[in-house]
Amino acid sequence: MKHRRSGLSAVTLALIALVLCAGALAQAPVQYPCVPGELIVGYTDQADRIGSLRQAATLVGDIVETHRGLGVHRIKVRGNMSLEQAAARLAHMPGVRFVEPNYILTICATPNDPYFAGSQYGPKKIQADLAWGIWTPVAPVVVAIVDTGIDNTHPDLTNKILRNGSTIVGFNALLDAPADALDDHGHGTHCAGIAAAQINNGVGIAGIAGWDGSAGSDTSFVKLMPVKVLSQWGSGNTTDVAQGITWAADNGADVISLSLGGGGSTTLASAVSYAWSKGCIVVVAAGNSGSSTPSYPAAYPESLAVAATDSTDTLCSFSNYGSWVQVAAPGGAIFSTTPTYSATAGYSLNYATLSGTSMACPHVAGEAALIWSKSPFLTNADVKALIIDNTDPYTPYSGRTIAGGRVNVYKAMGGTVEPPPPPAPEPPAAPTTLKVARTGTNYIKLTWKQSTSPNVVQNKVYRSTSSSGTFTCIATINATTSYTNSGLPRRTRYYYKVTAVNSDGLESGFSNTVSGRTK
Repeated sequence: MKHRRSGLSAVTLALIALVLCAGALAQAPVQYPCVPGELIVGYTDQADRIGSLRQAATLVGDIVETHRGLGVHRIKVRGNMSLEQAAARLAHMPGVRFVEPNYILTICATPNDPYFAGSQYGPKKIQADLAWGIWTPVAPVVVAIVDTGIDNTHPDLTNKILRNGSTIVGFNALLDAPADALDDHGHGTHCAGIAAAQINNGVGIAGIAGWDGSAGSDTSFVKLMPVKVLSQWGSGNTTDVAQGITWAADNGADVISLSLGGGGSTTLASAVSYAWSKGCIVVVAAGNSGSSTPSYPAAYPESLAVAATDSTDTLCSFSNYGSWVQVAAPGGAIFSTTPTYSATAGYSLNYATLSGTSMACPHVAGEAALIWSKSPFLTNADVKALIIDNTDPYTPYSGRTIAGGRVNVYKAMGGTVEPPPPPAPEPPAAPTTLKVARTGTNYIKLTWKQSTSPNVVQNKVYRSTSSSGTFTCIATINATTSYTNSGLPRRTRYYYKVTAVNSDGLESGFSNTVSGRTK
């Protein structure tokens, strides 16, 4: 599947500006985000009257909105054409006054979460804040935090926890049972906040997939599933982790976030493969050894391995690296939620700053949730490709590189394709074997073989006094195979054709032509 690039880059806008200088005005401030795949075209009154621009615009896409008072069309550019190409064609069309991007305008405010502005560089660095402006969720998504559990009482997380009625949907692999999976270490709660701490609730931080609408609401499209596979000391075994992954996949998880790693095994590989086969995307921390040696489950082919960068977009010194690591995300000095009670790790209560690929991983898990809730028709392979293919450059640490770049949520959201439109309805096949069955002093009777297409509901009969003349519709009748044209003058020849009309109102081409003469 091909994926559109997101909104107009600075280079793209500059190219459009150069194109438009030859005959049309351009407004191209490069620093503002734009609606992906759209252009606005200003037209003259004359072009509007004769409809020439409307017809010509179909060469580059579809007019999806018109403001006659302003004299502008909003055009959705076809996916096989770049915005530069479309702008160039439009700019040289007669009657075009200007072509410009469709800029995104937002309220002049940031989320009211008090730590967002001063303590969180991550969401802004990966442009999640811009992605929120174009996020139009249509389907719920569940992110499983497979870790030490989650503090489900935390005011930034409690509305985000997946519940069935009042029961938390979670699992404790250490007890081998469904459970609230309350965090007794602190690590899982920190990761959960990065992925989806509630936004705009006037509390704490803003998670990547944390938007909930009105403050305090429980209407979010992204929910957190707590799955405890690590002990209060932050460690666990292969079978518990594997069981947590498969349980999450079997119980509604769409995204599985694994901020853990170690040695590989057939058991762990099978669990990741199982989750992938169930349609999940498995996002995994690359590890903190500062090594190119693969860490698992990050290095399994179905996993999306995530390295860590800092606030300067430099790969962190502790982050693992190598061609097996697909993307990077902020992981150095990340401020997020911690338990509201004392836990084994001893983090500050409520919020703390931690570093690690563990922190990078949930940035990407939240990104996957945003993409999927907006475009649920995508497969896990589609979502993974969108994340990998829409990144920004990073600075390697001491020559250490990874396969991809640092993730950009806004780009990936802009790259999300719309569902393919249903095929355009086709007109029916024409009736065949039209013939004159009988003639009289004032009538001519026609018969024909009906169209072979389904849903034919009408026939139209066309008549002319000359085989090369204009045929005029003289009758629209319910679908049938005969028609008598009566009330005709004597000894006069007429020529006939018939068509079929289906339930979509589409009309076929003409049948064969026949002629008959009254007696």
